Amino acid sequence: MWSAALILVLTLREIYSLDGTARAQTCVGEWCCEKGKCLRNYDVPDGAYNSTLEEKYFEVCRLTCGKFSTVWPKPTRNIALSHRAVAIDPTKVSFDFEGVAWGQEARDFAAKCADVFKANLKKEYESEWRSTGAKPLAVSLNTITPDTVLDLDTDESYLLEISTSEDVVVVTINSSTLYGARHGLETLSQLVASYWEEDGRHWVALSAAKISDSPVYRYRGLLIDTARNYITLEAIRRTIDAMAASKLNVLHWHVTDSHSFPLVSPSVPELSRYGAYSPKEIYSPQDVKDLIEYSKYRGVRIILEIDTPSHSGYGWQWGDRKGLGDLAVCVNQQPFRQYCYQAPCGQLNPVNQNVYAILHNLYLDIHNMFDDIELFHMGGDEVSIPCWNTSSEITAWMESHNMNRDSFGFLKLWGRFQTKALAEWDEAAGHSNTKIILWSSLLTSADYITQFLDNKRYIIETWVDQDDILPHVLLEKGYELIVATKDAWYLDHGFWGKTTYHNWMVAYDNKLPPGKGVLGGEVALWGELVADGNLDGRMWPRGAAAAERLWADPASAPAAAHARLIDHSRRMNRRGIRSSTIAPRWCYQNEAQCD
Repeated sequence: MWSAALILVLTLREIYSLDGTARAQTCVGEWCCEKGKCLRNYDVPDGAYNSTLEEKYFEVCRLTCGKFSTVWPKPTRNIALSHRAVAIDPTKVSFDFEGVAWGQEARDFAAKCADVFKANLKKEYESEWRSTGAKPLAVSLNTITPDTVLDLDTDESYLLEISTSEDVVVVTINSSTLYGARHGLETLSQLVASYWEEDGRHWVALSAAKISDSPVYRYRGLLIDTARNYITLEAIRRTIDAMAASKLNVLHWHVTDSHSFPLVSPSVPELSRYGAYSPKEIYSPQDVKDLIEYSKYRGVRIILEIDTPSHSGYGWQWGDRKGLGDLAVCVNQQPFRQYCYQAPCGQLNPVNQNVYAILHNLYLDIHNMFDDIELFHMGGDEVSIPCWNTSSEITAWMESHNMNRDSFGFLKLWGRFQTKALAEWDEAAGHSNTKIILWSSLLTSADYITQFLDNKRYIIETWVDQDDILPHVLLEKGYELIVATKDAWYLDHGFWGKTTYHNWMVAYDNKLPPGKGVLGGEVALWGELVADGNLDGRMWPRGAAAAERLWADPASAPAAAHARLIDHSRRMNRRGIRSSTIAPRWCYQNEAQCD
C-alpha cells in the first residue's frame, strides 16, 4: 500500500514557471508525471498494482503535474507552482480580513466570498475523510479599494501566494478590489485534490505557489433565456455557481419574450398576470434582488434584457380590454411566418403612447430591483416590418406623419421607438449615464446605424458568424461591442432546424476581433429546448471553454486544454453542476492519445 507520506516524497519537484522546460519523470502511486502529462505506471513493486484502484492517485497527479495544474481558466501573467502536495484539513480554514480596505462593508463582502469558498470545499469533502497529520489553511486577503460594485472598470486582477510551514499552509491573496480577491479564492479552491486510503479520503494542496493573474476581456458573459421555458431559481443559482467556477462575470438574463413575461412588475402587474405560464412560474422583485445578492459574492453581475420592440407578445395583449388600445400587434398571428420569425408573434405598437408610459413604469421597477445599473439590454433584434405593415393603426400614423411605407420608412419608425424608449429609461433612472445594449439588426447595419444610434450611448451585441465583417465595420464607426459569435457560442445550435452543434473545441477556439472597442463576449443558450433538466449539460463545459477564451485569450490549440477542461468539468460535477462528459474516461487517463 502506498502511504500518504510516500506521496509527498514522490511529488517533490522543482518550481515550474510559464517558460519552464521539461523535467524528469516523477511518480505518485500508479501514476507518473512526464512532460506535463499523467501516465499510468505499471512498473511498481510486486503486489502494489491494483487495476480497480488505478485512479486512486490520479487526481493528485493531475494537481501536481503540468504548467497550469488543474486551474481553469488558465492564468494570464506569471505562474510558479511547487509540485509538492501537502496534506490539508479542509474543515480547518481560517481567514484574516485585516488587510481588506476601508470599513466593515468591504470586510463583510470578503467574509461572504470566503463562505462561498468554504462551501465549495464542503461540497467535495462531505464523504468520509481523514485528517491525520493534515495542516490547516490560513488565508489572508488584502485589497486596496472597498468598492463592492462590479462594472466594466473593475480591476479583477489578483496575486495568489501559497507557502507551507511545519504547522500550517499559509495563503495570501493581494488584489486591488474585492472581486480580484474572490477570483484568487476560486483559484485556490482549484489547487486542492483528494485520494482514497483504506481509512478514508485524504486531502492535499500544493505546498507552494505564486500566481499573478488578470482577465483579458472585461465582459465575460453567459445568456440564459427564461421566457421560452421557465427556469427555476435553483437552476439559475446553479448556473451562477458554474460561472463563478469559470470566472465568467456577467449573467445576461433574457427574462421576457413573446412566449411569456414571467418578471413581476409591481407597477404594471398585468405584464406577468397575462404573460406568465402560471402564477407559480414568475420572478418577483425580491427573487431578482436575491439573485443579485447571490451572484455578486461569486464575482457575477446580472444584466436584465427586456426585448423590445419585437419579441413582445404574451404579457402585452391586455391593453384593449383596459382601455389602452393595442399595446402589441400581431400577437399570435398565424401563419406566423408572414408576421414574425418564430411563433408566437408579437411586436410592440410604436404609435401607441400608452406603450411608453408602461415602459416607463416597468423601467422604474427594474431600477428598484438593482442598486446600480451601468448596462441595460433592450433587445432590439428581429423586428418584422410585415407585422407593423399589417396594422392599420400603424400605417395610418405613418401616412399622417409623411413616412413612406418602405423599408427605410419602417426603419425611421423603429428608430423613433428606440429614441422614445431610451428617453423613458433615462427619466426612470434620473440620468442619462446608462449604456444600452442592443442586438445587431437591420437598425445596426453599416448603412443605417449612425442615423439612429449614438455610439456614446449604445453598445452593440453582434450575433453573426465568425467570418462576418459587421464587428469590424462597427468598430471602425466607434461602437463598443459584445461578441456572441453565432457559429461558435450559440449553444442551442445543433438541436433544432438546420443548425450545427458547436463542440467545446469550437467554443474554445473562437477568437474575438481585435480592437479596444471589443468589451468581451458571451455564450448564449436560447431556451426553446432547454429547461431545468438539461440546462447544465447544454451549457457546461462548453461555456467554460468560452470562459477561458474570454479570460486568457489563449494562443494554444484546444487540445492543450483538453485534460484540464475535464478536470474542471469533474470539479463542477462534484459541486452539483451536471456538466456533460466530453471524452471517454480512458482518454482522460491517457492524455493526448485521443486527440
